[in-house]
Amino acid sequence: MAHTVAADLPNVLTPDLGRQRNTNDSWPSASSGSTAPSESDLREVTQAPRAGSLARKQKQMRRQEKLKEFLKKNGFSEDVTEPRMGGGCWFYKKETVWPIHLAAAEGNAELVRMLMMQGAEVEQPSSKGRTAKDFARKRGHQKVLDLLESEVKVVGLRKAMELMSSDGSGKDAPSIEID
Repeated sequence: MAHTVAADLPNVLTPDLGRQRNTNDSWPSASSGSTAPSESDLREVTQAPRAGSLARKQKQMRRQEKLKEFLKKNGFSEDVTEPRMGGGCWFYKKETVWPIHLAAAEGNAELVRMLMMQGAEVEQPSSKGRTAKDFARKRGHQKVLDLLESEVKVVGLRKAMELMSSDGSGKDAPSIEID
């Protein structure tokens, strides 16, 4: 694998507040007074989190909070594969539903996608035999219905990389090195 030196990059993040710095800019060095970057400057710059990575993590955390809020507000546990038990007496019992059923009934495609990524089963029937597709279809939520009926499995990047690393025969697929 080829190693990249900070001097090879046109722009790198500086440790001070993630500001972009052109590598042609001078590097103040307290020890030498020169404009060349010290080894500690390079180490800090190359170890600083990238702006895209930070934004991605913040977006992921917001989605997780939104999902937790939805689950709590609607009486579910934090496990998306557990149902909310129906209440009522033995004669008139409310329907037992899972989080994906309620999200589909609300027409919230983003929430349905998050639930699918967390392992919610699309074909899970309610206590009355209805699936998330049935809830979406009844309320006319076409975008949610399209998502639920698609053959595409919704997974995160890490899981996708795991799935692609094997061709199904148990042997590792050829890998590509990026310089």
